[in-house]
Amino acid sequence: MWRRCGSLLKDDDQVPLLDVTSIIGTAWSYAKECLLGNRDPRLKLPGSYTFIVNGFFIGINSLAGVGWICMDSHHIICEAISHPIRSSSCLETELMAILAVSEALNSYNSGGPIRILSDCENAVEIVKGVTRPPPQFIDLVKLIRENLSKSVKVEVVSVCESFTTSAHNLAKLATSTGSSQCWKDVLPNYLIDSVINSFD
Repeated sequence: MWRRCGSLLKDDDQVPLLDVTSIIGTAWSYAKECLLGNRDPRLKLPGSYTFIVNGFFIGINSLAGVGWICMDSHHIICEAISHPIRSSSCLETELMAILAVSEALNSYNSGGPIRILSDCENAVEIVKGVTRPPPQFIDLVKLIRENLSKSVKVEVVSVCESFTTSAHNLAKLATSTGSSQCWKDVLPNYLIDSVINSFD
């Protein structure tokens, strides 16, 4: 389904040790460049953007893979990133996935609404302030909220299992390769609309 267009890290590059309070690094800068159109001028098209995120962890290496898909009206950017985590927690990896997108959106203005979709209801409710985060994730959630603007909605995915699976596979790939990858492709409009319109 995806057409590989490049790799952020070489195969022999080591995954940098990232602290939860200093997540912004090469991968996030690259994501911002994609969003701002520096990697692909077509992404400067005005309108809404939808991100579908998913996390995956592998306990042996204590790595979290973060996969996300960025969609505008015609194009798609997929990211797979790996980094160390502090616990083998599905909730932590999903929060990390949301954080990855919120960091990428920190200085970005699309001119339209932005949605971050996750199939982890617990993570979404925590980010939205519906439920309190576990004590060990308070700092992580604080970072997410600091980076999300009022124009960004965080919702639970209920209608796009194929996209969630793709994001999960990207995250799984990140843990197995220990590197960051980027894909891009063009999607049929009806696939984009079926996701975006469900949350209008």
